[in-house]
Amino acid sequence: MSEWLDPSGHTTYGIGLCDRCHEKFPLDQLFPDPNSPGLRVCFADLDVYDPYRLPARQTENIALPFTRPDSPLTDVRPGTAFVLGEENSPIFVLATEDGKALQVEGLVT
Repeated sequence: MSEWLDPSGHTTYGIGLCDRCHEKFPLDQLFPDPNSPGLRVCFADLDVYDPYRLPARQTENIALPFTRPDSPLTDVRPGTAFVLGEENSPIFVLATEDGKALQVEGLVT
């Protein structure tokens, strides 16, 4: 059965068929279906966009920018000392004695 559509108030006089329900609508009332490209459907048959069709999330770079090596301090050559602290403040001195680590507290002068 034919149906007359009043074109007043629409942007075009064109008529189209919904690809799902096959009813007649003005062209400005047909929308592209987000899940099936190429289909023009009415508002009642319009699907919600499926989020699984979105591209995968990009992985984040969570590595620390400045990392220390994993080698232990006992592998340092004998006679080497590391001073940790500022001038005129309590410090820790890591020194080696015969290849073994030795921790000494004191003041930097």
